[in-house]
Amino acid sequence: MIRPTFSFIPGWSYKPEIWSDWQGRVELGSGVSVHNFEYPDIQAGQLLTRRERARGLAEQIDDASIVVGWSLGGAFAIDLAHYFPEKVRALVVVGTNPCFVSESGWPGMPKTDFDVFRQQCETTPASALKGFNLLVCGGGAQSKNR
Repeated sequence: MIRPTFSFIPGWSYKPEIWSDWQGRVELGSGVSVHNFEYPDIQAGQLLTRRERARGLAEQIDDASIVVGWSLGGAFAIDLAHYFPEKVRALVVVGTNPCFVSESGWPGMPKTDFDVFRQQCETTPASALKGFNLLVCGGGAQSKNR
């Protein structure tokens, strides 16, 4: 029997080690390969197309992998499955939105807020990262009102 490969893709701004605790708690079985990914293109300020990023992931992953993505990593995992279906045996997404920005019928982040965040990422990335991490940990203003 062929043992599966698990491939883990973290959320934006997080290192692959974000999965370490979970991986340590789950019995994946003997002979299972685990690959953790990060996206150096984003760290370097490059803007790849969705297909280009999916291709970069596909080049690093075994065929028929079980792909687990969190947040933006989940969106990348969905793109991987779409563009390179032979690479994805199963897809698990955690805390992944189909779209981060609000659209008709989707309550995402207001576009004006996203534009401010994008500008902050370009001009003061450390400050943007700190603010983003506070939102991830605290849930933002909406969670305080619940």
